[in-house]
Amino acid sequence: MHIPGGLLAQKFGGKHTLGFGILSTAIFTLLTPFAARQSANWLIALRFFEGLGEGTTFPALNTLLAQWVPPTERGKIGSFVFAGNQIGTVFSSFLSGFLLKYTDGDWPEIFYLFGILGVLWFVAWCFLCYNDPASHPYISQREKEYK
Repeated sequence: MHIPGGLLAQKFGGKHTLGFGILSTAIFTLLTPFAARQSANWLIALRFFEGLGEGTTFPALNTLLAQWVPPTERGKIGSFVFAGNQIGTVFSSFLSGFLLKYTDGDWPEIFYLFGILGVLWFVAWCFLCYNDPASHPYISQREKEYK
């Protein structure tokens, strides 16, 4: 999905590609308990479509980095951005285990929690992210010209 994700990011911009990729992942995460109760085939199909949405993440991030980060800083900033994927996995695994052990919840609540967080992230993303510095209404001309 990285090649189609890259093409989508080029055509529609990193903001929209990443935003809708994460939103679709969040919605499919919310639907995971329902699909699991239906059948293994439902769950496999849902996870397949969730993966399609997730597959746009890295190409869209690269598109945004190319627009926002000067070439001399892309390696360092890109490393920080992509490290977030691994840090998020560790944090979410810890949080999931903690919630299951110390609350009265069951496994579906973990999917609901992260699905809701993904939807909230999308809403914030819509208001806070811009495809490039030229389209951002709140940064100065000096910031736009930074190389």
